[in-house]
Amino acid sequence: MASLLSAVPPGELDVATLAEMHRIRWWHRIPVGVDSDGRTVYTPGEVRHGPDGGDWPTTRFGLPTDLSGKTVLDIGAWDGFFSFEAERRGASRVLAVDVSQERGGNWGGTRGFNFAHRLLASRVEFQPISIYDLTPETLGQFDLVFCFGVLYHVKDPLRAIEAMASVTRHVALTETAAWENVRDQRQPLWAFRPGFDGDPTNYWYPTCAGMEAAARFAGLDASRLVHDSGSRFTLASARSEDSLTLAYGTDVPSAAPFRPRDPNAIGHRIARRLLGGRGVAKSD
Repeated sequence: MASLLSAVPPGELDVATLAEMHRIRWWHRIPVGVDSDGRTVYTPGEVRHGPDGGDWPTTRFGLPTDLSGKTVLDIGAWDGFFSFEAERRGASRVLAVDVSQERGGNWGGTRGFNFAHRLLASRVEFQPISIYDLTPETLGQFDLVFCFGVLYHVKDPLRAIEAMASVTRHVALTETAAWENVRDQRQPLWAFRPGFDGDPTNYWYPTCAGMEAAARFAGLDASRLVHDSGSRFTLASARSEDSLTLAYGTDVPSAAPFRPRDPNAIGHRIARRLLGGRGVAKSD
């Protein structure tokens, strides 16, 4: 099944609609129509997880290629890229949740989500709910739960992971920043690094095994490391091996290898930023 990124939504966008789009501060790049020359129009998002038209929603974030009949919860949905992608891949129900910046969420509010939702004629639902407030009593459970770029922004990650697990029927997909200056990511560790990398909303950074251990503690007993770039990774955490099969069919992701870290890498990256991109001398 084609990714939403490679799909051209119907409808040429008029000047007023394009102007409305550019008045919104976007995080995600979402294809929402075509211009007068027939070229796909993407919302001007500040983040590029991968090339427009690529399959990184599967290869980096672990989305099953076919979500027909599945229910999906997208935590920290922001502008809704992954919510709309899940709908595109056939999910029968998608619920997007996020909170305002004042409550620890995104600075964009729902303007971007509502704009894309309207242009895509989407059926994705939205509720302003914190990850801490997710319960099966109020929301039920979902076949797949997405939690992308959220956990290092929460002050109590274990509480957040337990809440996430409580509404996960089969698989929770978690993408997060890693504690990258631990060479052996098989050590189950979490680092408390408030304000790290110049962002006052950053707090906790796990190793790959640290995230896996926390998910297991919360009741998600089977895991696959979907992607590991060094500074970030994606983990699929499931109720059981059978749950992985129910979510992915015959395409259960193979476990990606742990990528050894260079303990000095983070220091050199920060130094380069402070020096305006210039290189730094590396001692032997």
